[in-house]
Amino acid sequence: MPVTAPLPNPLLTAVSVPPIARAGRWIAAYDGRHGPLIDCSQAVPNHAPPAGFAKRLAEAAASAAGARYGDILGDRALHEAYAGHVATRYDTPVAAGRVAITSGCNQAFFAAMLTVARVGDVVVLPAPWYFNHKMTLEMLGIEARPLPTEAADGFLPSVAGLEAVLDPRCRALVLVSPNNPTGAVYPPERLAELLEVCVARGMYLVLDETYRDFLDPVLGKPHGLFANAEARENLIALYSFSKSYAIPGHRVGAMIAGEATIAELEKVIDCIQICAPRPAQAALPWAIEELADWRDANRDEIAQRADVFRAAFASLPGWELDQIGAYFAYVRHPFADRPAEAVAEALTRELGVLVLPGSFFGPGQDRHLRIAFANVDAEGIREMERRIGLGLSAGAFLPTNQTVQRGIFMDSGKLEALRQRFAGDNERVIYDKGFAAVAVQLFDPKGTRVAPYAGVPTLLDAPHRAIDWAAPDLSNLDVAMIGVPMDLGVTNRNGSRFGPRALRTMERVGPYNHVLKTMPTASLKVADIGDVPFRSRFDLATSHEDIERTAATIAGAGVLPLFVGGDHSITLPILRALGADRPVGMIHIDAHCDTSGPFDGCKFHHGGPFRQAVLDGVLDPERTIQIGIRGASEYLWEFSFESGMTVIHAEEIPGLGLDAVIARARAVVGDGPVYVSFDIDSLDPAFAPGTGTPEIGGLTTREVQMILRGLAGINMIGGDVVEVAPQYDATTNTAHAGAQMLFELLSLLDFTPDRSGAAR
Repeated sequence: MPVTAPLPNPLLTAVSVPPIARAGRWIAAYDGRHGPLIDCSQAVPNHAPPAGFAKRLAEAAASAAGARYGDILGDRALHEAYAGHVATRYDTPVAAGRVAITSGCNQAFFAAMLTVARVGDVVVLPAPWYFNHKMTLEMLGIEARPLPTEAADGFLPSVAGLEAVLDPRCRALVLVSPNNPTGAVYPPERLAELLEVCVARGMYLVLDETYRDFLDPVLGKPHGLFANAEARENLIALYSFSKSYAIPGHRVGAMIAGEATIAELEKVIDCIQICAPRPAQAALPWAIEELADWRDANRDEIAQRADVFRAAFASLPGWELDQIGAYFAYVRHPFADRPAEAVAEALTRELGVLVLPGSFFGPGQDRHLRIAFANVDAEGIREMERRIGLGLSAGAFLPTNQTVQRGIFMDSGKLEALRQRFAGDNERVIYDKGFAAVAVQLFDPKGTRVAPYAGVPTLLDAPHRAIDWAAPDLSNLDVAMIGVPMDLGVTNRNGSRFGPRALRTMERVGPYNHVLKTMPTASLKVADIGDVPFRSRFDLATSHEDIERTAATIAGAGVLPLFVGGDHSITLPILRALGADRPVGMIHIDAHCDTSGPFDGCKFHHGGPFRQAVLDGVLDPERTIQIGIRGASEYLWEFSFESGMTVIHAEEIPGLGLDAVIARARAVVGDGPVYVSFDIDSLDPAFAPGTGTPEIGGLTTREVQMILRGLAGINMIGGDVVEVAPQYDATTNTAHAGAQMLFELLSLLDFTPDRSGAAR
């Protein structure tokens, strides 16, 4: 029996390894030759909190109150102390009711994003960005749209730049000032201008001010945004107590937002933390007031370290300090032909200096390194200068495993063990239970299997069942695959009538889906039941009647249908049959929306089936998503947008990422019945030239496979592969791609909720 392993959330598996952990793995390669490691990777105070504060933390931790749950949004005393502190710092009243206390500023950001955006929405991040912000958006299925900044402009986002990247899907702009990773400090005037854009657009401005306590006091108050009463619900301000009070391990952050936003945030915070750590909440009201001088002294100390850092790097040939401020320096390294990660790893391995590569903070940052200079004292900065001044060796950029001399002979013990396990009497043994379950379906006891090019061709080599359509017998079937050799609805090149025959001749498609870990032709009872019995090859309306009657017969027998066209007009009568008792949702992968009006007096052509399906009441437009759309016919598809269909253009997919596309598709169709329609022209003609209306700039075969595989578990009630016109492709690649996508659709049916495991 096949073993189906659970699949983690694809949005999460697509997120990269945490950068700090990734960089930390380089440390083991440093042999200590230059002295202790200088760690300027993560921004962490290099000292303990002051004694009086530490004493209060300990007392609170030992108390009964400190061990209990507290208010979801934080202790009232801390609300009032923090609101009063902010009011003084910004010279404007801030109500304590607008404050929420969180388990650190990262959690505050996570809660804010859950509050302001949903899957498929857009949040704008100036690039380079703070990597945890990008990771949060990725795992929530929210598009992180870059707002490029340049060193020549001080890495400051502009109003014009922001306006250029906005569209109606944008829900928020995220700013970090002082900035992580560049250290740039955003002028109050620029912040006010950017907030005005957000207010005008009905967007949120999420302002992360984790490092504001390290700003030069000469600059005055950081901004005047809290005084803008009209923007109260637009502004969400984040803060961390970690750096300023030297308590990063205690995880306490804060948010200030409008009352309505705070009310929604409470729901999120209750689910992800219940309450922030109580001991730190109890001690912080005292610390906010009593440690003001201590914080100022720390600020001045870090400013002095910044001066030492400037002087140190000014003496290093080829190294350029592009920006510095608060806690970070953003440095341009001299190795123009080397990626930043290779440079950072080499600095760690050879010199014992751990910094982060610019590539961790977004695309186009390979010439930069982020150095958390505030982590080390002045002597540590000078030692860093000395080490970097030594330079890297000629072999510094070789991966570690390439610098190790390897023997030229294989490990004899390993070879013998492999022979014992896989040779001789064991040469036909398959040890993996899942793989063995597949093999037993394909090989006879003597180890022979049917040649893929032998036998009578059928769709996916499924058994053929001849159907007497006068008295159709579809018993003991889970899935029926059926050809629809009809292309009377085409508006350009015909020939898709030959699609079913072409797909039947394709060999070596399946039978095992290694991603979904299923062999659907074994776990489901599947048959190729031939072709739709057409009464006339000349009449489109009659052909549609025949298709609808056949689809209704299959569905009425409790069998899931997969159709192979034929042109895309065949999907209209199929939907009429499958949606007769309630409208269905649809995932439609195509170059064209196919929601056009009449052509030459006919409205049932292959360019308009889904317009008619909606108007017939059999397709729910708000549960319909169209993926891969492109080309010069957009002016014909107004109906898609007006009816509420979700349209993802091919050009959007690289920016969104496939995981976000999959997440949006699943969100759109929900748990209701779904039909999946795949048009071969969704693929770029480089992969599938054999079709009637090819459009360049399309999807790749791998992209479509990933999208379809990501849909496992939807309530799929049927599907189709259409528009394969094999005569336009001498390579047979188009038919091969069509057969593979049919196999992916069949694999999905093994996971549809009311059928999953039915034949196992």
